[in-house]
Amino acid sequence: MPAYDWLYDPAGNIYGKVRVIVYINDGDIKYDITDIGVSTVKKIHDVPINTNTTINACSDISLKNVQIQGTPTVIFNMNGYNITLDETFEVPVGATFIVNP
Repeated sequence: MPAYDWLYDPAGNIYGKVRVIVYINDGDIKYDITDIGVSTVKKIHDVPINTNTTINACSDISLKNVQIQGTPTVIFNMNGYNITLDETFEVPVGATFIVNP
């Protein structure tokens, strides 16, 4: 996602701007610029995951009552952070769960 004007504050918050461009089939072009903030997610609780998902960690992550359903590939890129499974965690046959340190 194209972004620019990133700011980082001492509390660990990241802010920036994103520009989205849409090319319409009649040759017209529309775009918008908006401010965004990146929130450090430390807990993923009570979430079903049933599609291919990649999570790039920017802090330690705690998983609790995360239900992988179907046969998705779920990847956690931990970037040196820790992942904690707080309760029973099961991956169904056919699904893939990858944790990259």
